[in-house]
Amino acid sequence: MDFEWTDVQRSWRDKAQTLGRELPEDAAAADVVMGAARVGLIDPQADLVAASLAVEALACESAAAGMTLAMHLTTLLAFPGDERFTALARGETVGALALSSEDVPTIENGRLSGRASWVGPITERGVAIVGARQGSHVTACAVALDGHGVQVTEVRTSALRGFVWAYVMFAGTPCLAAAETTGASGRTLLDAYIVGFEIEGRLGRTMNPRHYERGWHSTSTLGTIGAAAAAARLLGLD
Repeated sequence: MDFEWTDVQRSWRDKAQTLGRELPEDAAAADVVMGAARVGLIDPQADLVAASLAVEALACESAAAGMTLAMHLTTLLAFPGDERFTALARGETVGALALSSEDVPTIENGRLSGRASWVGPITERGVAIVGARQGSHVTACAVALDGHGVQVTEVRTSALRGFVWAYVMFAGTPCLAAAETTGASGRTLLDAYIVGFEIEGRLGRTMNPRHYERGWHSTSTLGTIGAAAAAARLLGLD
């Protein structure tokens, strides 16, 4: 595929590469996000290709920092128009994701109960997007990790120095379900899924095989961007 990056996309790649060289290998997630905000890599209106290039460039310098930026941007893009999440856009709060379906909490009346697996990065006042089961359906929910009824059991891995995962228990914890913010119909949900699938596929065709040859798997890296695109479509964003 003959693909030319725009000046903005090249700029994001270069800024992320410079940031990665400035950060220590074991930089804390909060420091990564604040650094990204400082150099202009935290933007709720981000070009998804620019965001993907920034994540890859940062990950080449520090895998943990690249993961942190990917998680944060995905969380930010999932709820960009909600004033309750403006601290994410300023880099003052770190966004996290649950990347496993091993354990899925339940949601009832806007509150979570149960355990979510492999949530990260964990920070003192982070916001995480986790899947929650309601009947036969699973929906994406945003939840404050310092909220009521949250218990965090941290897990550290030697391969991602500075990046902290966790198993998170919820006991009646207030949350915000993405679909509930729009009153979306089944047809709208299906449309959002297709958009996310298409975005992930096109990014994969653009960035592979180089992305894969550097040791990355598109399902986990570009999949987060596809999830953000689906959420943006669901929320009626441009």
